[in-house]
Amino acid sequence: MLIPSPSFAQDVGDIPDSYPTPTPIPMTDQDFPLLPVDADGIEGDGLSSRELMAAIADAQAERIDLPTLPPIPETTHPSVDEFLAEYRLKVTHDRTQSALDRYGQWRERLAGHLRRANVPEDLLALAFVESLYNPRAVSKSDAWGFWQILPATARLHKLRRDAFVDARFDPDDATQFAAAYLRELYDQFGDWYLAMAAYNLGKGDLARLIESGAPKDFFALRDRGLLRKETADYVPKILAARRLLSDAAKYGYTLPKIATASTAGLTLRPLTDLMRLETLAGVPGGTVRDANPELRTGYAPADPGGYAVVVPAEYADALERVNLAETATAPWQDLRGVRRMEVKVKAKMTLYSLGRLYDTSLPSLRAWNGLTEGAELSRGQKLIVYVADDYPEISKP
Repeated sequence: MLIPSPSFAQDVGDIPDSYPTPTPIPMTDQDFPLLPVDADGIEGDGLSSRELMAAIADAQAERIDLPTLPPIPETTHPSVDEFLAEYRLKVTHDRTQSALDRYGQWRERLAGHLRRANVPEDLLALAFVESLYNPRAVSKSDAWGFWQILPATARLHKLRRDAFVDARFDPDDATQFAAAYLRELYDQFGDWYLAMAAYNLGKGDLARLIESGAPKDFFALRDRGLLRKETADYVPKILAARRLLSDAAKYGYTLPKIATASTAGLTLRPLTDLMRLETLAGVPGGTVRDANPELRTGYAPADPGGYAVVVPAEYADALERVNLAETATAPWQDLRGVRRMEVKVKAKMTLYSLGRLYDTSLPSLRAWNGLTEGAELSRGQKLIVYVADDYPEISKP
């Protein structure tokens, strides 16, 4: 489920101190298979998912359609019916119904990115299996979000990760990444079942298995016991989830009305106190963070150019008035849960090594320090870094 919103302060004089700490909701690896980090994750003859993300963005900007990929085929393999039978069990009913409720809330926002990438909307069933549509799902292996992306995968594909934001929780950035990555896998294997298996197993491992003489057919690989159990079950689970999502009533569930409420964009000023913003604007507490689960604290990021969020259209004008008045911004000295540090550049230090040291992505370091891509650091240069309050002290970076 979503992190509960704090109680709404009824008047401007009653402004709560802060949001509760956004503790991610843990998931088990068994229930939520992970997106693997593949040693050859950006190699190959075709475009990498990073390049595909850029291509998708360029195509959208120029209104150029990417080639439409074919739909995910149906199958009569008995394993799909076996997993469908599990949805009829009383022990799984409440958890599955909660997932369907979240599906209704998030479907259109995620599906829009799949449509723009011209990949099948049925891939939403993959996110259902990965996270039960919990935007803040976290596995024991530290895979996060709807699409269960690992930290190393996020670094590889330049997804933002810092004290303020983790893009693996971002419904938009993470879904754009997943759409591009799944396009890449389909281009490599030419088959949706194999593409989905590679999302779980790793495209390098699957390619090597096929190159060794194994059949290029997912269910043949499964029936011959050539796949690990998690991957062998992964694709049938997705196909079962697709049937569930298409006809929930048939399996004893209620598919909620798909949310179609309009949204608006808003660029928050640096270090905006989100709860104060909502209270001064007279909107329900949690409005901003519920729509933007990638936000890890009660503050907008410290990016000098501001940070773009999505908000319900009905509250956009009220929030924008307060945002423009700058009455909700917080001095960095008053931040709770985040610590501002000034780091002096040492010999041989790079932005990459600094980011690894402080668990912060390169885009964040560039934004906070006004650096362009490719900018070199000089010894003695002072850089600003924001870290979580509980991040270990580092005396000699």
